[in-house]
Amino acid sequence: RAVISDLGAGLTGELLGEPLRPGWRSAGRAVFTADAVLDRPLRWAQEGFDRAPRVYLLWDSWDACTDWLQAAQRQEESVFLGHIELTQFWLLYGRGADGGAGLRVRLGTGPFGEGQWTARRGFYESWIRDRIRRLDPDVVVRSLRLRTPQDYWDWNPAACHGNPVGGDFIAGQWMNERLPYRSAVAGLYLSNSVWPTSLSWMAPGYNVAGVVAEDLGISRPAWWSHPPLPAFTS
Repeated sequence: RAVISDLGAGLTGELLGEPLRPGWRSAGRAVFTADAVLDRPLRWAQEGFDRAPRVYLLWDSWDACTDWLQAAQRQEESVFLGHIELTQFWLLYGRGADGGAGLRVRLGTGPFGEGQWTARRGFYESWIRDRIRRLDPDVVVRSLRLRTPQDYWDWNPAACHGNPVGGDFIAGQWMNERLPYRSAVAGLYLSNSVWPTSLSWMAPGYNVAGVVAEDLGISRPAWWSHPPLPAFTS
């Protein structure tokens, strides 16, 4: 009685034979990650960072910030190295039995470019190892697994150009300009290229399930206390 598509605007439009939104694109908003195992948690020079599950490494000065923004406008690959997000998994899930500590390094957001990510893999792996050592010279990186934008696309066909949220955040594709959960086809619902994006704590899956339940008259279990927001169901 209902089909939920996670294919995103572009691929869903191809299947339907018409674009869902004019000018929809996903070619310049890629992110990628590396998962590392350290021999112990990072020792930060800055007080309090050892208690923050997520830390952003941005710019040392206003000039560095403006240089990064200009590079982003020019779609330069260097922007990947100027906006780093660290997730200190040991604060969320604890350490391994041998004392090891998990760390995720997210690089973004930059252009997919012309591809060729296999050739770039070694450069980014070395850069991430060096960046970790700059934070803590004595920590040992036991292992490192890099997932490039091409890896994301190979794994998930909806992640065109390595973009898992289905479309760039540009004019016409921002906030409530993204797709609604109900499509124009009766019984077809969308959970990609919508807002909140599919990286926002699973909100799209939750919201689209609520919309389907509402349309089909399915009673919600007691633990399901929040209805979908009206702005997301139009």
